[in-house]
Amino acid sequence: LITQVGAWILEESVSQFRIWRRQVPDFAMSVNVSYIQLKENALLEYLKMRQWDDLPAGQLVLELTESCWVPNLQFLNQEFEELRAMGYGIAIDDFGTEYANLSLLSEVDFDILKLDKSMIDHITTNPKSRAVVETVSKVCHKLGICMVAEGIEEEDQFEILRDFGVELIQGYLFGKPVSIEEFEQRYMD
Repeated sequence: LITQVGAWILEESVSQFRIWRRQVPDFAMSVNVSYIQLKENALLEYLKMRQWDDLPAGQLVLELTESCWVPNLQFLNQEFEELRAMGYGIAIDDFGTEYANLSLLSEVDFDILKLDKSMIDHITTNPKSRAVVETVSKVCHKLGICMVAEGIEEEDQFEILRDFGVELIQGYLFGKPVSIEEFEQRYMD
């Protein structure tokens, strides 16, 4: 059912995205998609059918987990190329949970790398962890890839990542998941 559920999630996300963009014109949103949606060609066909011409290029980002990369590089590059030509941003989610192969950063064309919480957890206490995160951040900067650090829970983590020049940071330090209504009260009013 992932294809049908994924289409429903995307439809609902785009509907909400349009509402929020009326209030905040440079609002951007990410939506997780399944590799199965790509593999079965369901995502591309669905997006071609929908033709959301009013969506600004790159501000609706499709996220795919790192775990599907390695055996599928050529296929993913073709799919990503077509999705990006249609105006969607591409993010690789959960980087560091599977292969975390830095060479993949130069082999797959995407816009955003989301560094998994497991890569961040020990940067305040373990110099090796800090060095790895700093290195990934530098590589992303050199390649023109925006890096997002996930799972930030401590102010010290935030300070280190800010010093590394990490562009976007998410985690409980800044807020927990909330309902649409609460999100609108906090950020849209």
